[in-house]
Amino acid sequence: VAEQNWNEEWEKNFQPIIIDNRIAVRASFHAPIKNVEHEFIIDPKMSFGTGHHATTEMMMRLMLEENISGKTVLDFGCGTGILSILASKLGAASVLAIDNDRWAVENCRENFGLNGIENAEVIWGDSVPADKKFDFILANITREVIIQHLKSFSDSLAKDGHLLTSGFLECDQRTVLLAASACRFILTGKLISGEWMSASFELSH
Repeated sequence: VAEQNWNEEWEKNFQPIIIDNRIAVRASFHAPIKNVEHEFIIDPKMSFGTGHHATTEMMMRLMLEENISGKTVLDFGCGTGILSILASKLGAASVLAIDNDRWAVENCRENFGLNGIENAEVIWGDSVPADKKFDFILANITREVIIQHLKSFSDSLAKDGHLLTSGFLECDQRTVLLAASACRFILTGKLISGEWMSASFELSH
């Protein structure tokens, strides 16, 4: 592959996005975007999560439908930290972001700084903290990783908590829903964009 300025390449192709005139996502080299409720600055570098992918956009749309104010949030597989930043801006009491990629952890920390996020922390890891309870768990990862962690998500949700997840195809819906049901999750909403799906769950009582 010929040598080139890769940062310059992604900067040329990374355009700001606006979701429902409520959220604007831009990089630090873009001009500010006005007349939206929430504006994020995301410099993705080598991490996933700019809002351009259908799964990230659907996760943000699901979050806008929830009352996150004053709630505790876990962002599992945080990537750039974009969902953590939205949770903070929606009034979350605290946010814990986790990723198993050290590049993503550092990038997430940088993006928290760019957006003035002070009530969120990011740690390196690949498991859900066993000693904490969360009102919301956000998991925009892959089908197999979602299924693998459904039991720990269930154990870590507070009473009346919510799991919002994406990263799987609509054709995998039955597989995911069966696995979720086995861990006491009830589907409460879903979005579909192209071949991708996102879903929100609550625990059965």
